[in-house]
Amino acid sequence: MPNVAWSDPVRDAQWYVSTLHLADVHAIGRGSGITVAVIDSGVNGAHQDLTGTVLQGADADLAGIGWTDGGDHGTGVASLIAGHGHGGSDGILGVAPDARILPIGRSTSALDRGMPSTRIPAAIDYAVQHGAKVITLAFGGVAFGELEGAVQRAQAADVVIVAGTGNVGDPGTEGIGGINYPAKYPGVVAVTATGRDGTVDPISVTGAGVVLAAPGADLYVASSTGGYRRTSGTSLATGVVAGAVAVLRARFPRLSARDTVALLTATAVDRGAPGRAAQYGFGGLDLLAALRRGPADGTPTVPVFSAAPSASPGGAPAGPWTTVVLVAIVVVLVAWGALVVLVLRRRRRVIPPGPPSDVPPDIFHRPN
Repeated sequence: MPNVAWSDPVRDAQWYVSTLHLADVHAIGRGSGITVAVIDSGVNGAHQDLTGTVLQGADADLAGIGWTDGGDHGTGVASLIAGHGHGGSDGILGVAPDARILPIGRSTSALDRGMPSTRIPAAIDYAVQHGAKVITLAFGGVAFGELEGAVQRAQAADVVIVAGTGNVGDPGTEGIGGINYPAKYPGVVAVTATGRDGTVDPISVTGAGVVLAAPGADLYVASSTGGYRRTSGTSLATGVVAGAVAVLRARFPRLSARDTVALLTATAVDRGAPGRAAQYGFGGLDLLAALRRGPADGTPTVPVFSAAPSASPGGAPAGPWTTVVLVAIVVVLVAWGALVVLVLRRRRRVIPPGPPSDVPPDIFHRPN
């Protein structure tokens, strides 16, 4: 009987792996060193595709470790962010398989399957305090002041927040009239879900505030039970974009949160109406293009330090005259630096921060 190569049906169904060119992406970066907070229903850190990836986090009451997924939702989102599969080529492969997941899940005393809305602001603050560079908010609802304040504090701490625009017909979203909060807040990366053909899935809530579109329809995700489930929704697209942010922030560690978003929007594939569209925002996610383009200012991918040589160019040890000259140069540079600082302090004026020059300003001040 001829040998037949095993083909994992779960991995084979992950069409975004080829659409996003993840093999090429992962040859450049895999999100190492980046923590992504998943504020959701909890994450099953013992799932075979997430072992070693999920940190000890917290439940919504900021107790526990966040590993109980009572709603079978957060585990799936986390797998699309940082799933590493198993057995070589089986299971869920996330966009940033070397990133770490910080789970903040449902309250251990809550009766509902998700997170009480009143706990979300504290969860966002917790994520920032525990080193998250990306926060995933794969849920939607109405606005309230404490939530907006927490979002603003995270943004001020240079954290990228990614949120789904919402799914058509989701309970609790009646009467919102368009994109759900927190995706609707200024500066949040609001994401719609696309299918295999690149078009926005009908399940996605669309509107003037959409920032990016990403794969999110007909995908397998890891289940809290240890297996898999097939589903669709903007929550999945949120996980995909959060993984993309993690890869970029790992590859370009000096890139600010705003400039990271700028890079993603500048390299997105324009779809729908020319320019920014209600269904696609600035376009479909193209992480490989963003990695290849890199920061516009030529910022190095890692900090560059060069040690001073211990010998003169000819290889001979530096003599006393060399030392005297070097000391004199240092003294002059210090004096000149003090003069420059004095002049700058006299001339300094406060310049309010703004969006990167190559990103339309309305991404940070979107209409309600």
